[in-house]
Amino acid sequence: MSDEIRKFLGESSNYQQNLDAALHKAAFDGEFLALGANTQTHREDGTTPVHNASFHGPVDVMCALLKAHVKTDARGIHGTTPLHDAVYSGDLAATEALLAACAYTEATRSSGNTTPLHDASYHGHMDIIHALLKAHARTDAGRKRSALPLNDAAFYKHTSAVHTLLEGGADIEGRRHCGVRSLHDTVS
Repeated sequence: MSDEIRKFLGESSNYQQNLDAALHKAAFDGEFLALGANTQTHREDGTTPVHNASFHGPVDVMCALLKAHVKTDARGIHGTTPLHDAVYSGDLAATEALLAACAYTEATRSSGNTTPLHDASYHGHMDIIHALLKAHARTDAGRKRSALPLNDAAFYKHTSAVHTLLEGGADIEGRRHCGVRSLHDTVS
């Protein structure tokens, strides 16, 4: 345990609250505390230590948290799950670890109603798109009247992602909110 965390724990009479806060810091910094901290603790914005580890920390920290049975469906700010965070950051190892722990691939953000497959398609993270499709992520999930993952991949000119999503069952006739088809996005 770092001296900074030891100092932090010793500064208050509320040891458990500080221990929980230290667990968040440990996940962010790559240190995992095995001192009986509540691994389900969450900040005011809803994020948990596994959110921090999936976005910032090394995958071994996140795996240690997963072994401690943290919730993979915990919702953070804007409704993100740890899987959203891992996908957004482009971390294939974290994505695969969360999928192995049965993270819900159809979870949608409260802002934009997007799934992890949307995020991967938007950024063109090919390895992650393959991992999500292998985990049976639906290509039509998420946005009800807006873009589908195929639209995102096409709009941002991720040609390989477009092909992979089509091979994975994406509907080329899927529509965006304005009625523009995915194929139109690819050629415009």
